[in-house]
Amino acid sequence: MVKPTKLHDMLVYDGHMYQYCKPNVADDYYRCCQSRSKVMAKCSASINISKDKTRVTKEPTAHNHLKQSASAPIVKRLRNNTKLRVINEPKNKPNTILLEEVGKSCREDNLKIDDGSAKLIPNYNGFKRSLYRYRNKVKPIEPQVTDEINLTDYRFINTNDAKRYKLFDTLDDTRMICYASNIGLEILSKSTEWHADGTFKSAPRKYKQ
Repeated sequence: MVKPTKLHDMLVYDGHMYQYCKPNVADDYYRCCQSRSKVMAKCSASINISKDKTRVTKEPTAHNHLKQSASAPIVKRLRNNTKLRVINEPKNKPNTILLEEVGKSCREDNLKIDDGSAKLIPNYNGFKRSLYRYRNKVKPIEPQVTDEINLTDYRFINTNDAKRYKLFDTLDDTRMICYASNIGLEILSKSTEWHADGTFKSAPRKYKQ
């Protein structure tokens, strides 16, 4: 059995991967991991395993695809761990997390970057949309009107080391919000020239940066 960090167990048997589907009275029912594939032909193969996971109670039905690389379950776990970290570590960049997980799999799981596994390891550009979709699930809902913007949470007021960061919030019809740290203001006050730049396109829809 291979247990990735996800809701259900994953089983590797005779070169194919199966995901837990449901319990039966005497055993557990698993379906091929490609049963819900959106990019490949769906496979209806299934297998039954004893409750203690020690024996096959019903041999698998036929698959409609070739056996998978021996690295497939490791890469599957790599993808799942990357998704979970993207959700739980919002301050870390998804591409950094993915690179760290690939390195971890190579060190701890002995993942070999050969021709077979290289095809399975997710490319960041292709994986990016999925990762940001998972991250968006834990982001605050984007407000539709400025009155819905609530900045009382400490995360939107202070820095990571618990120092003031929000400078002011006008809370009027033309609401303006400004952030600046004390050290940042001190540096500005001592400078004879100011140069400004920003990622203007990343501002919320109701605002301009």
